[in-house]
Amino acid sequence: GINAEFKPDGMDHLFPMNILFWFRKCPLNKRTLSYMKFSLVQYMILRPLLTVITVPLYFTGNYKEGDFDPQGNAYLYFALIQNASVFFGFTSLVYFYFACKEFLQPYKPGMKFVVVKAVVFMCFWQGIFIAVLNHFHVIPHTQYWTSDDVGVGLQNFIVCIEMFIVAVAHRWIFTDTPYMPVSGRMKLRQWQLLHLFSISDVLEEAHQAVVVTPGVFVEHAKQLNSERKAAKEAKEASKNLPASGNSMKPLISDSEGDQPIGE
Repeated sequence: GINAEFKPDGMDHLFPMNILFWFRKCPLNKRTLSYMKFSLVQYMILRPLLTVITVPLYFTGNYKEGDFDPQGNAYLYFALIQNASVFFGFTSLVYFYFACKEFLQPYKPGMKFVVVKAVVFMCFWQGIFIAVLNHFHVIPHTQYWTSDDVGVGLQNFIVCIEMFIVAVAHRWIFTDTPYMPVSGRMKLRQWQLLHLFSISDVLEEAHQAVVVTPGVFVEHAKQLNSERKAAKEAKEASKNLPASGNSMKPLISDSEGDQPIGE
């Protein structure tokens, strides 16, 4: 299991999950790893899918970014779906980090985690925050731009600056030093470039999430159902047992007759 030798009894749930699951710990096993992988890959699949669907909705006037009006506008629904997707993916990644940080310590995962999640925050939650400000008329309009256009332009401008800073940070945080061979840097070869642009690993993870992982969920559900059924049967069987105070006395017969002694 994940880090089982360090935490054989599982790990405590993180806030706010510790409020919902205060009665049990998070088990560290193969099934938990499957849950984490599914939560991450679902965002990888859902995000580009929603982007593709957004294009025809935008050109038909059914998607107005920053407008929370649910009538004839898909932005609110897309924002809710993406928010749930980001929440599950982000939560699973945090759980994975705390479960495996002893293993990952040589690679200094803390700053890597912060930088990657900063991109998600800047690209999604920051945009939601600006959209909320626009909804409550905090962002003004100009002579040439509506407040909606100002909000979208502000988000795009800020992201351009932030992504430049993040790109520079990636150069130092995601260094190749831990992976460098003793002989030093190697020449860049053609197969390495092909591997860099290959999406085979993405397709494999997507296949695992869509095809394999749901089977793990089904097996887990069947196991839980069997455990509940066995517990229910054991409880009903215990009710049918005679009480200890009303148990019958054993009859002891003498050797010459069948009459019990002591009657």
